Amino acid sequence: MKEIVLRAKSSSSDYYTVICKIQDVITISCDCKAGSFAKLCKHKLGLLSGDGNFLYDLAQKPLLDELVLYAKSSEFINLEKELYIAIESADLAKKNIEKVKRKIEKAFNDGLQINIKV
Repeated sequence: MKEIVLRAKSSSSDYYTVICKIQDVITISCDCKAGSFAKLCKHKLGLLSGDGNFLYDLAQKPLLDELVLYAKSSEFINLEKELYIAIESADLAKKNIEKVKRKIEKAFNDGLQINIKV
């Protein structure tokens, strides 16, 4: 089994440790709050995506590049695409919600047409 250990930037000046274990599958863990509950975190996602901005120590770039090669040969690429499509759909839905809210606000202010005689 191969293990790649990377340090990811945190919001503070400290770092989180991201551990990638590679055998027939890739498992990835992070010791940030979300990662400690085995949840998706920006550190795992960013590093597996190859985003060097997440690296705490730029000297680890060769290790990141190696990890990305493994990630590209896994189902991660399809899952990542699926995630970004879902995010894009959610963003469009949020914009549509705001558009409909503005229409309702306008109708409330201008008056709602009713179909019965008062």
